[in-house]
Amino acid sequence: MTNAKWVDQDKAALVDFVYSRKAELGDGGNLVKQLANGAAAHFVQIGPPKQGGPKTANACQTQWKSLKKIYEAIRDVKDHCYVGASGWPWNDDNGFQVKPENADAWRAFSKAHPVFSPFANRGWPLYEKMSEMCPKIPKGRHVFSAGSSQADLQLSQSGNIFQSILSESQNDEDGLSLGQDEWPESPRHREASPLEEETEAASQSLSQSVSQADKEMIQPTPVKPASAKKRAAEGDDTPATKKARVTGPDALYAISQSTLAVSSALRDMLGSHVVPSPERRKQASLLLKDDHSLTQTDKVSLHLLFSKNTAAADSYRNAEDWIRDDVAQRLLQLDDPFL
Repeated sequence: MTNAKWVDQDKAALVDFVYSRKAELGDGGNLVKQLANGAAAHFVQIGPPKQGGPKTANACQTQWKSLKKIYEAIRDVKDHCYVGASGWPWNDDNGFQVKPENADAWRAFSKAHPVFSPFANRGWPLYEKMSEMCPKIPKGRHVFSAGSSQADLQLSQSGNIFQSILSESQNDEDGLSLGQDEWPESPRHREASPLEEETEAASQSLSQSVSQADKEMIQPTPVKPASAKKRAAEGDDTPATKKARVTGPDALYAISQSTLAVSSALRDMLGSHVVPSPERRKQASLLLKDDHSLTQTDKVSLHLLFSKNTAAADSYRNAEDWIRDDVAQRLLQLDDPFL
């Protein structure tokens, strides 16, 4: 089957149709299957395409993703937060207003960011309607959120914590220097994890065993008193009992052996649970692939951040699904994350 071809008129028709039923859009302004089927039926009513194959539901979803990408890129330029677009102001009527004197710079810029190639000297008429259908996520250093839920309030209060993660992690490759009590309260994370409970119980058990072992090793072995008949035969100068003396080196050796036993047991028990820093950063980057709430630019920014900062990667990787998107946006708001 021939692929669908989308000219400007087709793109406008798709936007107009979705705009008329924008209440049916999914989370993040995504084109759900039911709405995509409706769009495909709408194009059938318009008539056979003049170029390319029919505009199926899948073709409509693919085109909608492309339109969202264009909208989000232009929106970020207008908000002065598109990475690499500094010095390229946007005009709704004339696009980037390329002139002969900056034509060479434009060619380099549009090659690096092909999403902007059609807009050298023309705007994008679909922007206004797209802005009403695609939610805008605040970015920048002066973001304010009214916070209508407890989770929003907690995120607002934890901003300084994320900032401290980035500064401290430069001297700590693992980025794990934050104390437990520095993190904000979370109603879903107050109970100790199974690993913490297991470690604590094992430590207490081992400590009790070692203490008892030390006592047994250092405690002198009692000597059975000699009988009265034997004492009489040996004379009155022979003591009734003979106490064993433990020298200092023997006592220190016994303690050191007990300490080594504790260390070995803890290492065997916990060794398999510790994930190396590179692996944690890799896991965080892999999660970005399935995060459909982020733009490609946001994903690139977070990937670069995770490659330098294990603590930021841990914050995103360990976040629950209900809060991971907000954690990602908080990390994106930080100024100069690599300084």
